[in-house]
Amino acid sequence: MFSMEDRRRAVDLYFTEGMTIRKVIAELGYPSEGALVKWVREDPRYTGACRRSYTLECKTNAARRALEGEPLARVARDAGCTPTSVYQWMRRYRSEGILGLMDRRNAPMPAEPMPAAGDDVEELRRQVEVLRLENAVMRETIDVLKADDPRLDPSMLTNRERTRVVDAIRGEFGLAACLKAVGLKRSTYYYERGAIAAGDRYAVLRARVAGLFEQGGRAWGYRTIHRMLRLDESDPIVVSEKVVRRIMREGPCGPCT
Repeated sequence: MFSMEDRRRAVDLYFTEGMTIRKVIAELGYPSEGALVKWVREDPRYTGACRRSYTLECKTNAARRALEGEPLARVARDAGCTPTSVYQWMRRYRSEGILGLMDRRNAPMPAEPMPAAGDDVEELRRQVEVLRLENAVMRETIDVLKADDPRLDPSMLTNRERTRVVDAIRGEFGLAACLKAVGLKRSTYYYERGAIAAGDRYAVLRARVAGLFEQGGRAWGYRTIHRMLRLDESDPIVVSEKVVRRIMREGPCGPCT
């Protein structure tokens, strides 16, 4: 909790010539961008839009929260922007990934000066390919998952989902590069491809689990559903709790305990 003195110091610094929201935070080490925007707007000296540039982290966080289903107004309030901005960031993130949120102000700068034309053309091409691959992985991750799935980080995908992402982009980037980009071993990839080709041996069980999950008002956990399956007198299913838990995590039930 910031004192009135902390708040006044930050706002006074903002109204110093040449200062912006980000410069104030960098100098003082506090508060968040959203909080400082709110303080500035409440000051009598405020006459228009705040002089701020949104960081890539701020845009990405807002876009992900919006995709997860949070109200645009709430996300915009926390970010210190308008709901329209959040909506635009969400659309660009969904279609282009993180690259869609970059601009000249917040694009990551290279650690060393870029080589002049002709100095290292191959290195430039390699960097471009890395960015294209990262963007393709994010695009296919969004396509594989539902729009409201909170796991919009490729590292959180299941092996089956990673395999589907690799299959979608391997023709363009090559298998080795794609496997490395999603963090999947070659042996695991081929195993999952075989399982996908053979069909889903748990198709009937998935349907039963989904039905019980809905029957329980989407509140029953995997232990309850496992017990319901086993005790069903008309058509009991004997399967381990681990299998039921995995199916619920992979299916429409979402993470459960």
